[in-house]
Amino acid sequence: MAESVWLSSASPAFRLMLATSWLAPDLWREPQRSAIRAAGFAGVDWEEYLRLVDRHRTPAISWAALKLAPELEIPQPARQGLKKRSDACRMWAVRHSLLLAAVLKCLSAAQIPAMPFKGPALSSELYGDLGLRHARDLDVAVAAEDLRRARACLEELGWRLTSRWFPLTPRQGQSFLREEHCLDFAHP
Repeated sequence: MAESVWLSSASPAFRLMLATSWLAPDLWREPQRSAIRAAGFAGVDWEEYLRLVDRHRTPAISWAALKLAPELEIPQPARQGLKKRSDACRMWAVRHSLLLAAVLKCLSAAQIPAMPFKGPALSSELYGDLGLRHARDLDVAVAAEDLRRARACLEELGWRLTSRWFPLTPRQGQSFLREEHCLDFAHP
């Protein structure tokens, strides 16, 4: 893979984070391995690499991608740190998936068409593995005319509008939804 001037001047840790921030399809697997090896053999500052993985929230996918270059020497503290982050990311994905399943089940029972996107759904679609992508939230789309009933379903499951949503009058709520296209809920 040809590198840009900018990328070649980046630190080995940054180049390694870029190379391990995705899982290549078969056609691109060898170029990805080469990029991982090139960055890895260039003297990676593993603490910087872990900070970058944390910042860009790629622990599980980075761990999986690093396994494509088994000859790369990863110091034990970095190996353990990344594995621990990867395991935590996967557990978080399982929790998110269970919450998503409960939401979709409730919406389905109320006959509200809903479509999950991003998060575990995207990870499963892209990689066949719901735990590879780190997600902080769940995203579910419903039609505007179903929003009131969808909100009731979510509240029945313990979800609450986040604190930034203050009580609105019905008129304010209608005005708000004309401008905004999402509501944020939190689950305890």
